[in-house]
Amino acid sequence: MKRILITGASGFLGGYLLQYAPPGIKILAQHCRRPIKVHPSRVSMSFLRMDWRLPELDAVYSFEPEMIIHLSAMADIDKCQMHPPTAWEVNFLATQRLVDVAGEIGSRFVYISSDVVFDGSKGDYEETDSPLPVNIYAETKLAAEETVGNQLQNYVILRPALFYGKSLQGRRSFTETMLMALREKKHVSVYEDQIRTPLLVDDLAADCWKLANSGHTGLFHLGGPEKLSRYEMGEIACELFHLPKNYLKPVQASRMTSGAPRPADCSLNSAKIRNILGISPLDFRKGLLKSFAR
Repeated sequence: MKRILITGASGFLGGYLLQYAPPGIKILAQHCRRPIKVHPSRVSMSFLRMDWRLPELDAVYSFEPEMIIHLSAMADIDKCQMHPPTAWEVNFLATQRLVDVAGEIGSRFVYISSDVVFDGSKGDYEETDSPLPVNIYAETKLAAEETVGNQLQNYVILRPALFYGKSLQGRRSFTETMLMALREKKHVSVYEDQIRTPLLVDDLAADCWKLANSGHTGLFHLGGPEKLSRYEMGEIACELFHLPKNYLKPVQASRMTSGAPRPADCSLNSAKIRNILGISPLDFRKGLLKSFAR
């Protein structure tokens, strides 16, 4: 694949996809409000500033991407709950438009979905488990998945777990925000009743490229090797970086009276992709050290 369109390239994962991009390719990097700060020298990169609510797709057709990696989304779960029409337009309709483009010009399509498409009632979800969204964001992501899977043949749907690490483009990740607050001896509220399989963003980006270029198609889960709550993540961070654990404030998402509902246990079983690609994502301790001790 030589010509690749990456949407949402100014985001957290977008920066790492650019950093880990294989040499010798041409990337059309789409962004909206925030500029793109990662400029890998080993690839040829041009920029497309576009709002998916008012799309002008001529530039996409002119670029003739052999692959589309679709990251762009309205990812704030509470904002999606408060503004459903916008969430559906950005997360679903934009995906539908790109699927139409991919179908017309024969592009391979890689769609980045989410672990929260499940209701969280059991955890350790495999690709064969049936999704059951509990909020608007998850509904829009699942609908987009179905559009990709129903209309294309050469596609990948990748559901990543909660991913963490150091932002390359200025907007802090949840781990950066937590560590900064703890270092400043500020209280941090973290959920103790939500279970995820946290994944280092470096591993996600590198493995996304491996999967995208592998020729495999279909649905894949990708998470880290541990099941942890955000509170447990905070405890591990305090232990590793000698931060005051007493500033961690455990809260329960199940008792929250505002905001979107959250599934309790969205942990993912990643055996399928690990077996196919031969990958071994880092555990949370090693991932934190790799990201924040350098």
